[in-house]
Amino acid sequence: MNEHTHELIPPRIADHLDLVPPEPTMMNLAIQADASCVDNQTISDVFGDSFLYRNNIVHKNIRKKVISMGATFSVDQSGHYFSAPLLMLAQIVGTKNIPFLPTGTVLRDLCLKNISIKLEELKFIGLSKNYVTHESAHIIFDEEFQKHEPDLSTKNERILAILLGESFANTVETLAYLFQPGSDLGSYFFEQNYYHRRYKTAYLTAVANLRNLTNGCLLPSAIIFGFLISNFGYFRAESRQIGSILEILNLIGFETPSEDQINDFSHVVINSTLNMNFTFGTTQIYLNILGFPGTLEEITDYCPFKVLLEKPASRSLLVAAIQYLEKILHA
Repeated sequence: MNEHTHELIPPRIADHLDLVPPEPTMMNLAIQADASCVDNQTISDVFGDSFLYRNNIVHKNIRKKVISMGATFSVDQSGHYFSAPLLMLAQIVGTKNIPFLPTGTVLRDLCLKNISIKLEELKFIGLSKNYVTHESAHIIFDEEFQKHEPDLSTKNERILAILLGESFANTVETLAYLFQPGSDLGSYFFEQNYYHRRYKTAYLTAVANLRNLTNGCLLPSAIIFGFLISNFGYFRAESRQIGSILEILNLIGFETPSEDQINDFSHVVINSTLNMNFTFGTTQIYLNILGFPGTLEEITDYCPFKVLLEKPASRSLLVAAIQYLEKILHA
């Protein structure tokens, strides 16, 4: 939470459904709070986007970067993206145009009609979510991928690069979660704009320790490696893989961590995971679309750490991803 965080929200949520509320409801206040944060780089039609831009350093820095790359945002008129987002990723990256649904406009219209909806009721009315930051992360990573692609000479290197890109997007979302505004309102806005995950207290404690012990330097590395392992179809990292990760980090210039740092680093790596049913379905389909036939187990039947240790081009792409992840944590 940064210096711009607004304490706009009272500690209660209106519990009435009067057609004409006697005082502003939580939804009215949420809309007002979002509107007060509108900027020329925010999407005012997306519920919560402006508030998150003002109050979440990761959300803001990803937006600034992707706009500087020429990205645009438009309402998904065709419905293709929100019908089958996975099939649209290549087009989004190629055109740098990110589709969205005007959720903010819908809620403002309802409030103008004095239809009272509580924030916690959003999930029941079927309000669509937007994933602008996730798709922005893919566009940002693709720019680095294009720079390194000529040097990725083997099939395994190319598959690793693709899954590293997905892990990069997963990491951006997790960092945004860790740096989200510390209020109920911030949480509602976050849930409407990100693939939502919940983390256990032990994970959040390890994250905090790692930030404090290493000045934040090892945190993005731990998260992206955890997701890379998950995207390769492993349930979670094993102790032998932690050793390989530390060896790679040493090779790319990180200092050898202390024992306490390794414990927290390992916890973050091991618990930065994805739903395996989701991964085996979506990752396999996406790799098939890109021209890699077979099941996920067949496509990723090799050790990604061996590639990173032996192939300078793959290592260089990893370094670029980690360096950018470190950068977005700072103003």
